[in-house]
Amino acid sequence: MFRPETSGGCENCAGLDLMEAHFGDTQQARADADAALRVVVVGSNPQFPWVAMALALSGDVKRAEKLATELDKRFPLNTVVQHYWLPTIRAAVALTRKDAKKAVELLSAITPVLQPRSFRKLSIILASWRNPWLAR
Repeated sequence: MFRPETSGGCENCAGLDLMEAHFGDTQQARADADAALRVVVVGSNPQFPWVAMALALSGDVKRAEKLATELDKRFPLNTVVQHYWLPTIRAAVALTRKDAKKAVELLSAITPVLQPRSFRKLSIILASWRNPWLAR
């Protein structure tokens, strides 16, 4: 049985909220993010960055930025957090704010091995609608 009050439920919520945000169910994504955040201490769970991403993609940029700042403080030397999650979360915030150029900029700074390809492609497509030279 799915129980968000338990740590296992938290992991499920963290995974679900990101999927729901990607599919546009922003209300449910935020509800699942809230459930995950009630259980987990910031940065203590490997799915925690997923919650920040889901919040960014579902339009709750203030909380996403707050969680990103907390991740940055807690993990200043963690390569994956610093060079994948933080730029990706910040790019999602930029896309939510309709700033595709900034999203492309942030994602371009990610080491190619770590780049989320589909997200970067989406940013480039969105940016090219306003700036055709970015499509190249």
